[in-house]
Amino acid sequence: MAIAMQAKDDGRIYVFGVSTSFKDSIVYISAVQDLQGASLQKKTGFLEYRSTYAAEFQQYLEAKYQSNQTCAIFFATDRNKLEKKYLKLRRRMNKEKPGTLKEISSADFQFSVPAFHKTEEQ
Repeated sequence: MAIAMQAKDDGRIYVFGVSTSFKDSIVYISAVQDLQGASLQKKTGFLEYRSTYAAEFQQYLEAKYQSNQTCAIFFATDRNKLEKKYLKLRRRMNKEKPGTLKEISSADFQFSVPAFHKTEEQ
């Protein structure tokens, strides 16, 4: 198991998700969110349990919109850098992939820190 470290700067980690399906032309993208209580792996700097966050986003989309989603999670400790990546990805998706870009607001979907991660810290 990886050793966790808290995020640099102000201790926050920001995240957003992107999802697409090979069966559909719609690309889903969540809003940039503050993921309180999350941590980064000390050795790699990767977001701990990132596959759990991707699965959470995938389950939400498959329940509400369309099945067979492939999700990716983007994260950073600097909100401005992540928002630049978000805008760059949105522009690229609009330009390269024919179809629709559907934005999922923070009011509709919120990432949550896994319960088992919360108990490990205590």
